[in-house]
This record gives sequence, structure tokens and C-alpha cells, in this order.
Amino acid sequence: MDHDETTVRCEDALVRGRSGDFREHRVLLTQLSAAPLGAAYRCLLETQLWFAGEPLGRLPGTEELERASTGSPAARSVARRATALAARGAVLHRDRAALVEYDACIRRIGEPDTCVAAWGRRAHGESLPPECDPRDGFGGVEWVALRSLDALARGDRETALKLARTGCRMADSDEEPQPQYLAYIVLARVRRHVGTPHLAHHILQRLSAVAPPAWRPWLNWELAAVGAPAPGTAIHSALETLERGELSEAERAFDRLVEETSWDSERRELDAWRGYHFVTRSDQHTEPYVHGLTFDCPGELTGLLESVRSERAHELGWILARPTARTRRLSGLAVRATAAHVDAPMVTSKSPRIAAFLSHLALAGPEGAEAKALFRRVYGFRYIALRHRDAYKVLVSRARKTVAARAEIERVDGRIVLRVLAPLLLPDATTTSSAEDRMLRLFASGRSAPQQIASRMGISVRTVQRAVKRLTEEGVLSEVRDGRRVSYEVQDTTFHEPTRWK
Repeated sequence: MDHDETTVRCEDALVRGRSGDFREHRVLLTQLSAAPLGAAYRCLLETQLWFAGEPLGRLPGTEELERASTGSPAARSVARRATALAARGAVLHRDRAALVEYDACIRRIGEPDTCVAAWGRRAHGESLPPECDPRDGFGGVEWVALRSLDALARGDRETALKLARTGCRMADSDEEPQPQYLAYIVLARVRRHVGTPHLAHHILQRLSAVAPPAWRPWLNWELAAVGAPAPGTAIHSALETLERGELSEAERAFDRLVEETSWDSERRELDAWRGYHFVTRSDQHTEPYVHGLTFDCPGELTGLLESVRSERAHELGWILARPTARTRRLSGLAVRATAAHVDAPMVTSKSPRIAAFLSHLALAGPEGAEAKALFRRVYGFRYIALRHRDAYKVLVSRARKTVAARAEIERVDGRIVLRVLAPLLLPDATTTSSAEDRMLRLFASGRSAPQQIASRMGISVRTVQRAVKRLTEEGVLSEVRDGRRVSYEVQDTTFHEPTRWK
């Protein structure tokens, strides 16, 4: 093929490839010459095939891309595009070193790719530049996704969610798979951080069913972050080790993950998870929450506190109180192994009020809590002595019996104090989800009938049916009919079923 025919046919194939039609790619790869322009287009076509999970797809190396850029300005331009697309592959694999190499290669070939440079900044935990060329990469969708992740890193959850929704609408209007996958995985991440991990899980489950293997590393990370299984991954293996009670081995596994993870946002999450799972570790960002100084759960821990691994509320979070150490929160995954390690029994109560009272009192620390403020936290309304004095006394008396021999509860100058005599573990009532929240996590796993949810949660079908009716009326769940069978699924007004490759 001559120069013009090569350009026309390859550009036409690339346009078709964006919607999942790769028939022409296979033909062209047998016909392209070894000349620089043919080599550059070969790299670009093979990279697009790699994103789609096609057999002939691969990510070219930087040396190959630089060789293909020699010769003519056209070859240089195509090689730059191929390098920029390959850099997105490094993003999906969360490989910061490879991303840096591709970015440097782009700059040696020609003008920098603004979005690739922006991904590099995000990988290093740096803020984004003010603008981006929407002609690069996945177009405007990519830049909106980057801005959403940047806002999330700054702690501006409202802006992050607004931008993530905008990116999804833009991707849906284009109906091209790759921008959709990017927009939806960013939306899932933001949904988790803003406190709706069941919606994140719903999105990730749907994406997992259609996205090519190139997206699997990032998808697996996000699935693990909402407490969903991600078999075959290092993070899944580390969590399974923790669940088996092998505390020291699990801690070493998390240490290895931190050492091997180069992406800044994921290192931050690993540090947060390590600080929440292991009593010997701490994380500066999440320490105020772990030690009870705030009840505002950091986004890094939200998925763990709404884990789809557990259908029972009391397994989500615990509080470890010790005589000679600061009281701290602890994950439900690590509680049994920690109980054996520090010789702390798991002290529970059937009364939600007693559990809430002990949780707030333990987290208040050695100075205790002001009695009226503690009452309001437990009951949800203001303390009035004439009405509530007797009921409050009964609550305190029963709480004393619950922790007897391990701790004492004292009243001191209008405050109530927990004096810890020996280590004990208390369920963290501040992390306990409502029955409806736990149902939503299960519905997010896939369409389910009320009978299935009731069986998994160990509650009555009628209870589930009442909750489902209310959630359906509120637009949180949607009804799906298949003949006489009725099931329900989570409703997300922004998310739509992603496009499957043809």
C-alpha cells in the first residue's frame, strides 16, 4: 500500500475500532509495510486491539514506538498517538513507572499529551493542570474523569460526584465502549467515597461482565475496595489471609502490597486499610476516625464499613479498648484474629441501645462523655430529666453488667466514664448499617427476589417485602418481571448498562 492508501484505510479501521469493529484491523496487520508509517500504524492498531482484549492486541514498547516515529511527519504523528494510547494502558494497569516512560517517549517524539501528563500527576498524587486537549485519548470524557478524581483527592466529594455524572452522560451520548468504561469506573470510585458503596458495587458488577481484560486490574481494585471478591489478586489473597485469622502473615501481605503499589491514590487506600485492620499500624489521614475523634468516615474506609462480604451488621466494625493504650476502631475482618492476639473477649449485647451506649462511651476515651450529650447520641433526642432519668439509669446499669470484670462505668461531675480494667472488644454501633442498607448491598450483587434476600440475611420474607416496597417507591430499587417471577435490582439514575464489544 502507498502512503495515502495506508492512511485512509488505517484511519477508517481506527474509527470502526472505537465502536468495537476490528475486522479491518486483522487484514491491515498482514499488509502493512515495515516502513516507519506502516510500523507506526501497526503499533496504533495493535494497541487498540489490546484495549479490546483481541488476540492480536499488545502494548508496544517505547523503543519500538520511537523507531516507528522516524522518517516522515505523518509517521511521527501516528507514533505519538500510539504512544499516548499505550500510556492509557499503563493507567489501567496502575503502572506508574510505565506511564512515566510512555510520557517521556511522547515528549521525545513530539508535543506532550496533556491527558497523559495529567494521569502522571494523578499517579504521583499531584494536582492537575488547568486544561487539556479533548482531541487526545478518550476525548472530553477523559478530562472530566480526571477532574473528578482530582476533586475527590482534594476532599471535594460534591464536585467529584457532579463531574463523574457529567462524564457518564457524555460517554453515554457517544456510545463508544472505552469512554463508557472509564466514566463508569470513575463514577463507581466516587460513589464509594461519598458513602454509597452499594451503588459502586452495582456499577462494578455490570462493568466486570462486559469490560475487556485490559480493565481488570483497576476493576479488581475497586471491587476489593467495596468488600467484593476479586479472586486471583494480591489484595484478595491478603484479605482472605486476614479472615482466616493469620494476623502476622496478613500484615506482611499488606506491607508487600504497599511496597509494590506505585499509584498514589491506591497507596493511600492501602495505608488507610492497614491502619484500620492492624492495631500496630496507624495512618495519618484516617487516624482521627480510627481513634474516635470524628464520626465522619473517610472515603477510603467507606467500602470496608459497608462490605458485601458480611450480611450481618455486627461484623462490620469493632472497638478495641485497653487499659494502657488508646481506644481505637478495628475492622470486622480482623477482629477475631486480634481478639486472640491481645487476649480481648468480644463483648456483645442483644440490645442496640446498650451497644450504642458502650460504643460512644468507649470512643470518648479516658475523659468520658458528658451525660446529656451521650444520651442524645444513643437515643437521638434531647435528654429531659423528668422524663428520661429512670430509663437512663436502667441503661447505664445494664451496660455495667455487660462489661463487668473488664471495665467499670462511673459518673464523675456530670460525665460518664468507661474505666477499662482489661482489654475488650465491643461492636462499633456507629458503623452498624440498617437492614435496608444491608439489603441494598445484596441487591447490588445482582437481581434478587425478596425470598433470596431474606434467606441470606436470616430475617423474615415479610420484613424484606416491606422494605422493598418502600425502596421501590423511593426509586432506589426497580422491579424486573420475568413471567410470573418478580425480582429487584438497584436503580442508579446516572448509570446505564455499559456497551459490550461487538
